[in-house]
Amino acid sequence: MNLNELNSKELFELVLSYKNEKVLSLKEILSEYNIIPFSINEVLNLLRADPGNILLIDARSEKEFSETSIPHAINFPVLTNEERHNVGLIYKKYSQSAAIRLAVDFAEPKTNSLKKFLEENKAGDKQIIVNCWRGGGRSSYLSKMLSDLGYSSKVVSGGIKSYRKEVNKTLTAEIFPYEFIEISGLTGCGKTDLLKSVSEKLPVIDLENAAKHFSSLLGHIPYEITGIKKVTGQTEFENNIYAQIRLNNSEYSVHENPGFPF
Repeated sequence: MNLNELNSKELFELVLSYKNEKVLSLKEILSEYNIIPFSINEVLNLLRADPGNILLIDARSEKEFSETSIPHAINFPVLTNEERHNVGLIYKKYSQSAAIRLAVDFAEPKTNSLKKFLEENKAGDKQIIVNCWRGGGRSSYLSKMLSDLGYSSKVVSGGIKSYRKEVNKTLTAEIFPYEFIEISGLTGCGKTDLLKSVSEKLPVIDLENAAKHFSSLLGHIPYEITGIKKVTGQTEFENNIYAQIRLNNSEYSVHENPGFPF
């Protein structure tokens, strides 16, 4: 039975049927699994040193992932947009245990697609790290699914919210470890090329790249031709700036500075 083909009435009748069964809590479901927590700073240090050796899987829905994500993350939704909406309704309007059971029923049929996803991303050769919004249910359950397929993984403690805390802490810090050299000039004079050419030697903050902005001469053309994803909000813009700072591995990258949160 494909749960996504059920209408609202049929779905609620399914949920009502759960009351005749013993519904396990998420803690009980995961009790036999070793869910390994991993701090956001440990994740970022690994991504800075060797991003190609890390498979960072974002377990949130497609919409959540499109709004913002941890750098280098790839999306595998444990619950799709519609599924997450329905689970949330059941959680709010009916019961927590029924919502968990429904979430499991949505997640489990994705095992084959998860296996394909892992093979396509060469998971066997990489360290697997999983995140969701707060580092709770979805990332832990995806870690369980990975374990069932024979893979080991770690879960980002605090999820993407922990990444946002690091972003805010950095961008509001009183002590910043760089002195800035501002590059300015008319459109087309080569500012972006200059930034790219020095980025392997020096830390670079490219504001236009962080905002995915292009010359007004080009307008919407780059988005249509290349499929570049637009930055749609301040949160993603800030995250992109922070990633340029934190994940920079140039010769003169960030060093520890008293009072600075790295």
